[in-house]
Amino acid sequence: MKIFEKIAIDPKSFTSIETFYLIMGQINLNNGLILVQFPKNWARRVLDHLSKEFSLDGIKRTQVVSMLHQIKKVKTGKNYYPDKEWSVNINEIISNYNIDKFITRDASTINTDKSFICSTNELAEMGFFSFFNVENGIINLKNSPDELLKPAKPLLEMTSQAVFIDPYFAIYNGNETKYSKTLVEFAKFADKHNKCKMFIICTSNKKPTKNPEVNLEKYFYNLLSFLPQGFSIRVMCLENIKGSSFKVHARFFLTDGAGIKYDKGFGSEKDPDYTDVTRISEKNSNDLYDQYITNVSQCYEIIYDYTWER
Repeated sequence: MKIFEKIAIDPKSFTSIETFYLIMGQINLNNGLILVQFPKNWARRVLDHLSKEFSLDGIKRTQVVSMLHQIKKVKTGKNYYPDKEWSVNINEIISNYNIDKFITRDASTINTDKSFICSTNELAEMGFFSFFNVENGIINLKNSPDELLKPAKPLLEMTSQAVFIDPYFAIYNGNETKYSKTLVEFAKFADKHNKCKMFIICTSNKKPTKNPEVNLEKYFYNLLSFLPQGFSIRVMCLENIKGSSFKVHARFFLTDGAGIKYDKGFGSEKDPDYTDVTRISEKNSNDLYDQYITNVSQCYEIIYDYTWER
């Protein structure tokens, strides 16, 4: 099971304005559904299709444009050949770009497991959420770098910077910790998709190392040597302000619009070890992002704030 799924939709698959509203109204981060923007001008192609096939007066057109603008999307970075049908183009990229589900007019045109494909008419008949396997509650994953990365992948494709909240962040003996390997795993995936270029770590641990020979500067310069060129890491130590309701607690992975809660730290030294992972609502994610990033100086006392660049 997953807490996010990426969906590719043929721009010409909408058989009515009502079908458009039905599908697009449910694709959002609260439902764990993210649109794959393929091709880059996908929204324009949808608008052109709806305008040609159905009557779009001023109000309807405004509503359609607003929905297309607001929906969360990830780009594939893959070439699209306008002289070929959408299904032909999508078949050329599915072997090297992960897409969870496909919505099209004709399911037979997509070369993948048919359980991953649905026509717009079938979707309306069976009920929208019966087609998706997004978990609304909690998934349990092995606390290892590759497993921790899996639910965060779609978010790393959408954001320029990501935030790790961990009150007990510790580097222990240096670059061999699982925490380091987790950061490297996340950064390499982000670099592959050429979107996220900065990680921010927020902690309340004033002394993150038990080894006097390993300080933060030495640790992160060493860590950056494993990370992609142009990448940067910012570390903030935050202290609760007396009487304030804001506390550094729980462990989150946040972007500007979506977030995940991890029940345990990012890379346990125990083996095997497992952690519960939960998708948090878009509102809660935005509130946490404001708390730790946008308005951090109003919510916490900043003990230290360092940035290292590759």
